[in-house]
Amino acid sequence: MEPILNRMLYKLRLLCLIAILAVIVVTSTSGTAGAASTKDTDSEIIALFQENRFEEIIQTAANAQRLNAWENLLLAKSYERLGYYHRSNRVLKVLFNQNPDYRYFIPYFIAKNYEELKDYSNALKWYGLIVNSRIQSSETVKFMFLINAFERVVAIREDDPRLMPQCVKVLEKSLKHYPEASYYLGLLYDEHGDRQMAAAFYYEMLNNEREVNKKKTLERVIKDDVLIRSLNELGLRNTRLAEMLKEREFYEGAIYVSYLLPENARTLELRAYCNYKKRDYSAALGIYQSYYNKYKDPEALKQISLCYYMTGRHNQSYEYLKKYLLVMTGREDPGIDVMYLQHELERSRLNIKEYIEQAESSIEKYGFHEKVDRIIQNTFYRAIEVNEEDLGVKFLKKNYKSIKGTSFQAWALYILGIYKDEDYLHSMVDELPGSYYYFSAAPLIEVKPSLLRDADRYYNQGRMDKAFDIYIQLYSSGIQIEYVSSRILHIISDEEPYRSFFQLAAMERGRINSPLFDLLRMGLYDELKDIILVSYDSIDREQRMFLNYILSRVYYKTGDVYRGVLHAERMFNGYEVNNLLFLPKEILYLLYPNVYVDIINKTLSESSNNLDPYFILALIREESRYNNRAKSSKGAIGLMQLLPQTANWMANRNLSEEELKDPQENIEIGIKYVSYLHSRFDSLPEILAAYNGGPNNVKKWLARRPDNSTNKFIEEIPFTETRIFVKRVIRSYNMYMEIYGKESSL
Repeated sequence: MEPILNRMLYKLRLLCLIAILAVIVVTSTSGTAGAASTKDTDSEIIALFQENRFEEIIQTAANAQRLNAWENLLLAKSYERLGYYHRSNRVLKVLFNQNPDYRYFIPYFIAKNYEELKDYSNALKWYGLIVNSRIQSSETVKFMFLINAFERVVAIREDDPRLMPQCVKVLEKSLKHYPEASYYLGLLYDEHGDRQMAAAFYYEMLNNEREVNKKKTLERVIKDDVLIRSLNELGLRNTRLAEMLKEREFYEGAIYVSYLLPENARTLELRAYCNYKKRDYSAALGIYQSYYNKYKDPEALKQISLCYYMTGRHNQSYEYLKKYLLVMTGREDPGIDVMYLQHELERSRLNIKEYIEQAESSIEKYGFHEKVDRIIQNTFYRAIEVNEEDLGVKFLKKNYKSIKGTSFQAWALYILGIYKDEDYLHSMVDELPGSYYYFSAAPLIEVKPSLLRDADRYYNQGRMDKAFDIYIQLYSSGIQIEYVSSRILHIISDEEPYRSFFQLAAMERGRINSPLFDLLRMGLYDELKDIILVSYDSIDREQRMFLNYILSRVYYKTGDVYRGVLHAERMFNGYEVNNLLFLPKEILYLLYPNVYVDIINKTLSESSNNLDPYFILALIREESRYNNRAKSSKGAIGLMQLLPQTANWMANRNLSEEELKDPQENIEIGIKYVSYLHSRFDSLPEILAAYNGGPNNVKKWLARRPDNSTNKFIEEIPFTETRIFVKRVIRSYNMYMEIYGKESSL
């Protein structure tokens, strides 16, 4: 009986606290003019909430003389977490009435509580407050809650079909402000079984000028032949529908619709193209062959050649490419894509002099194109491969100024610096601070401290490009680091995307108010994930950097390092970031997390090697992006991507796949294998090359060019995948040292 009595007494005390708080909440929030920011307080309640100590929050609040708005929100959320939804809503409604700034998201939380209580009618009323308010798509945070509210209105109809008329009424009322509500009305009728009405609203959505929800509408429509026929009757022809799907890269849908079209040249070409784009090269090949046999379009020969190339059948690809070039002789220029394919296919068919001549012909004709950049790079490595270093360097020196891309420019200058003349490295260093080439070139150049005067003179004259180049060189040589970096930051902070990154850092530090950051600081991680992920596709691309930052922080907070890194990297989608080294630390911490510290330190302390913990972290980053459940196409498993046979050998026992996915087990065995390689090879690049390409191969490569410098050894690794892997790990290792090594140690 005693445990039962104790539980009853505990519940009684909790109910008493709740009754007291009903009074405290009203008095503590009255007179609050607006939203307080979480940066204004180191609240005990915030700390308790982040530790899931909800009962203690209720008790702390009962003893407090006054709670600020955010503390009351957490009090409401504590009630919710404990299942006291009515109590939670009582607090939330007070907040809603007292704080105008909260009126776009408090109704969402209230409605969600009503849904938990299965009081869908009241939930619908509160969602209606959001969807019938005037919110601009430029108001990102508010717009996110709007999209989520739309989604919940549709979900309510699914939970309680009797509320269909009320749901329709709410959404129809919102149409005058939000044309994208047509999608949700279509969805309502679709789920309700009224395809005619659904098609009418989907038709309105697809003819709307705004892009929001168009892809969702197409994805919905394509699953239902009745909807497609209804759209046809309304005036949307299948030809246009297929094009809309193709334009939005919904290739599977476009292929499906293509089978509803008449079998003609345009239909076959569309079907083949979409199969190619979704990387079903075998299907695309068959369709292109049928297309060519029927219509004799020479462009199909090119596509057949590409399909064969992508499936690894290079001889067949080459035969069809020759046919295409023969047919096109005397006609229009075949284009850079064809020349690039020819360059790839003739890599082993031409001697190096012929190969270089072909490359120079393409450079002369198509200079300053990304494919030309690749032709130049591939030609150099082909020369190295056949032991014609001098020819390769001569070719690169002649043509490097035709390179368009910044990363390729940095590569070319670096290659010329280590093979030809170190003076090229001075020009290279300021190209990509934070790249492999930057870190590899910096120790090789000598920068005079007196250059600081020149940089400052350019800076004062407003000639920022000149000043920037010199400041980067000074920084790379460690000359007056703090002063120089402050000048660099001042120069780049007004340029996009750096301005946005620095604004994110300011929000993180509380210098710029942001409701989403406040929710993050409070620990409302589940709410943030739901709100952002549901609305993500409806938000402008420019705002997604901000959302990916929040998601990255949320995933780190909830222990999902892999998704944390994934969203940190998505911040860069669509942007060229050449100055990685000078991004705010808040961004760099997300890109290069300091994780698995205890396991790495303990394992290294028990080994006899002198490996750097940051080196292991860099290796994990580039092998798996910290995804402990990663499994490659070759069967490598876990954080350090260990092949089962290698892991079993190192562990001296047979390990299960689940054991290899365990972070501690994987790291311990991985470090043991790296230590073994360390005993066989002298440098980190050699260890990395052996880790990826096999120790026996590395022995052969070293024997071929025993006098090579470490930098040249890396460039002359015959396996492209291994060469790229080595560079990526070295870059990450240096970034870890830059971010953490100068501040603290693992």
